[in-house]
Amino acid sequence: MAGDILHVGALRQQQNFVPLPYRRVSFQPYQGDMTEAAITAHLLNREVYRRTNVIVLHNTDNQYAVAAVQRLDSENLFTLLAAVEVLALPADCVYLHDANTDVANPSALAKIARLNGVSTQQTAIVEGKFDHINIIHHPDPIILRVVEVTPPAPPKLLALIEQVLSYADLPPIEPVLHAIDLR
Repeated sequence: MAGDILHVGALRQQQNFVPLPYRRVSFQPYQGDMTEAAITAHLLNREVYRRTNVIVLHNTDNQYAVAAVQRLDSENLFTLLAAVEVLALPADCVYLHDANTDVANPSALAKIARLNGVSTQQTAIVEGKFDHINIIHHPDPIILRVVEVTPPAPPKLLALIEQVLSYADLPPIEPVLHAIDLR
């Protein structure tokens, strides 16, 4: 059990933080003040499911906040929190919905964040395939320069790289094609 406990305290500045598996993300309604102090007090007084590492709070004004939580080591179904680190408040949260995005894939999360103008100082909350939700905090994927000849277009190498990125356990990577046209 202890191996899946997230240790909070240094995540706020971390680039490309994606909680995996995404079932460790809890999406909860919240009606309190969207401040770090109010959110911390609210969460420290609650129990969470024993696998929860990140909580996304949302209110009726479509405001979002994201907090990483450290649970007490327990075999119980619900457990108290030992610590809370607010990662992003409403000004830095961007909610995105794309039914084609696999939220278990860090590269896919980085791609949807980039396509929607999410900055490297923001947190993207992504509702994707099967209505599952995950986040990418401070998205800043590794840029992979792909140099390949065309035709065919798109080049086979790019398609193979994108296929690998769809399932491989890798940090967020964004392939950027530099095509050399042979015609």
